Amino acid sequence: MYTYNAKIVYAGERMGKLCCSNGMELEFSAPPEFGGYEGFATPEDLFTASIATCLMLTFETVCKKMGIDFQSFECECESTLEEIDGREMMTKVVIKSKVKGSEVRKLEKALKLAKKYCLVTNSIKSEVVFEPEVTGEKN
Repeated sequence: MYTYNAKIVYAGERMGKLCCSNGMELEFSAPPEFGGYEGFATPEDLFTASIATCLMLTFETVCKKMGIDFQSFECECESTLEEIDGREMMTKVVIKSKVKGSEVRKLEKALKLAKKYCLVTNSIKSEVVFEPEVTGEKN
């Protein structure tokens, strides 16, 4: 079992500072549509980014365990915020991953396993839609 910690310090006017137990610090704001500022991380950004980063790292781990290489990995993640029964929530996440490599079938399998084992997507109740794309030579 592992634990992770985050501390938030209010900085005033829809701003704050995030300090994580690994030493990472980050200023954040509410999104502009909720009275915040441009150019800062938002909770919505961090939610969406946590999905994309976790999928990439899980994919990399799966590839190492399978003994396969890939040339590139990109992931675009889009989260939809809606109001349901008077509460705002992320209702849908679309993940578009693009992988290039020579072992297409193995990379497709690795993406399926990454989807299955991604701890962040396994931890959220939003609908998660995967749209993977693997390009390269078929083996």
